[in-house]
Amino acid sequence: MPTLALTHLVPGATHLVPDATWYAKASRGYSGRVVVGRDLTRLPVGAARRD
Repeated sequence: MPTLALTHLVPGATHLVPDATWYAKASRGYSGRVVVGRDLTRLPVGAARRD
């Protein structure tokens, strides 16, 4: 599944803009998976495994 990773968010303080707000706004224009990245967030890269 395609993924949109949001990084380097401004403002980055979650008390100013919660992650749910970033997620909701991005999801309006993107139908794939949305990930709101934070420090040390890791996502796999490459082709998905088909078992």
